[in-house]
Order: sequence, then structure tokens, then C-alpha cells
Amino acid sequence: DQHTILLQKYFKLEIEISVNSYEPTAEELYDAKLFADEVTLFGLHLLYDANISQGFLKALLRKPTFFWLLSTNDEIKDRALTTIWDCFNKNENVDFIATNSMHITKNFTVTDFLHRNHFEFCWGLISGVIYKFSLFKDDFNAAPFTSWTGWEHLSVLQSSLNRNKALECCTIPSELLYSQIERSLSENREIYAHGFYGMICLLFISSQNNLESKKTLRRFMFNNFFKFRFFHRESIEVGPLINGNKNYLQWNERIATSLILSSGIINYLLFRTLCQFPFYLLAESRIFQWIKRHLDRKFYKKTDAF
Repeated sequence: DQHTILLQKYFKLEIEISVNSYEPTAEELYDAKLFADEVTLFGLHLLYDANISQGFLKALLRKPTFFWLLSTNDEIKDRALTTIWDCFNKNENVDFIATNSMHITKNFTVTDFLHRNHFEFCWGLISGVIYKFSLFKDDFNAAPFTSWTGWEHLSVLQSSLNRNKALECCTIPSELLYSQIERSLSENREIYAHGFYGMICLLFISSQNNLESKKTLRRFMFNNFFKFRFFHRESIEVGPLINGNKNYLQWNERIATSLILSSGIINYLLFRTLCQFPFYLLAESRIFQWIKRHLDRKFYKKTDAF
């Protein structure tokens, strides 16, 4: 838009497009090369998270001032780049921008990404974070190491937090930057099951000791009790799981199951019970929603910002 054109008078805008699991038409490829500095095509090979982590490695080569990794599921809004520039320009101490679902704009200090009830902030979304490269560059290598969890972008944030102890965030409404494509329940189950169990793995390896891992996993299970049956895949019990195209990263569930078992028999029995009951079918029930809010308050602290 005209605001972006004006912005390019002061900054060089570089766009890279990396395509996996899709064959663009000749017209689409022509348009992509017309607007992008580089277009990488991987054909129909299913890469997903490997492609996402590659974005962080590309940033290490390009060395930008600010870095925004965009998902193909999101559509950029007009003035998005201007909004991003304004946030960094007006707040020199801000380390990163994170969008939110609360329609607010606010600066605050982040001291935890994984163990508090931060669900209103979108740093778990690929497009939900814009990074100040100078601060995060030493943490971008965390992405390929953890891409199998489905949370390589969150791992970058956590890695930086581990180094810096605290990060300054400017949060803005997500609708100012992008709009998301809505998916059906069945699509969400197929696409995000590996990330649900990958989060269990990430929480485990991020814990300081065995006692913390037990408490963290149990807190996660109580807070997400309604999701276990939804994301559980029956075929996890048999057969080799290395096939990258069939049941994408299904072995995450097997690893998560083993980690829960290692954290204690109580956690394991709770996990097995939650995998049997389809609590997600009660999502619209007022009693169910009350139980969910109660567990949120009981097992999670208030966020740093509010």
C-alpha cells in the first residue's frame, strides 16, 4: 500500500517466499517472483515446521533490522508494516512485538513464555511475533533443534528469555497486522496434533529439574484436559512412525506419553483417563466453561501484564 511505499524510502524491505507441499501455477510463480527477493520451491514435499525453522536460518544470512515470519494461513492487513515500524520507533527499549486477541496496545515485561496462562497473547502463532534481530540472532538456531515439537518459533523466544532473564514486549491487536483463515475441527486435529503433544515435550525439556517437570506436566494436563481425546490418534500404538508424509510427526505423542510416564504414575493415570473421554464435545456447556476457568485460576498465575 502507499504507506509501505513511503516506508521503503527509509528502509529496504526484503521478502522471501518458501513453498512446501504445494505446486504453484505459472501465474502464481510469476507474481511471487515479481514481488519477492527470493522464491524457494520444495514441490509437494511435506515440510511444515522444517520450512518454518528455515526462515530463522535465512534471517541469519540476511541480517535484517526486524524479522517477521509469516504463515501462509494469514493475510496481511493494510498498514501492517507501518504499524510494526511505529511500535519499534516509538519504543526503543522494545525487544519484540507480539499480537494479542484482547484488542489492546500495551508495553510490558515478559519473564515467562511457557508456565503462565498467556493464552491471550499470540506468540504461539507463527505470524504473531516480530523480532528485533540484534537481540534474537543468537537464539534463532533454537528453531531447527526444536522444529519436531511444532514450537520452533516459541523456542526462539524461550531461548532468548533464558539468556536475558526478561524481555520487553509491545503487544498490539492481531487484527492490525493480519487475519487468520478459519479451519474446521477435523482440519485442526490433523494439522495441530503434533504441536499439542510437542508442547508436552517442550515443557519437559524446559523444566529445571524432575520435580518441576512433574508439576508442569500435571498443570498442563489439568488446564488442557478437554484436548487430550481430541488430539489422540489411535494408530500411535503400533508400527514405525518415521514416515514424514503420513500422520505428520505422530511420534510426538509416543514421546509425550513416555515423558508423562517418567514423571510419575499419578500423571500417567491422569493422562490415560483424559485420552478416553471426549470432553471437547462439551465445549459449549456453561458448566464445562466454569470448570475450565476454575482450573485456569487454580493452576496458572496471573500474567505479567495484567
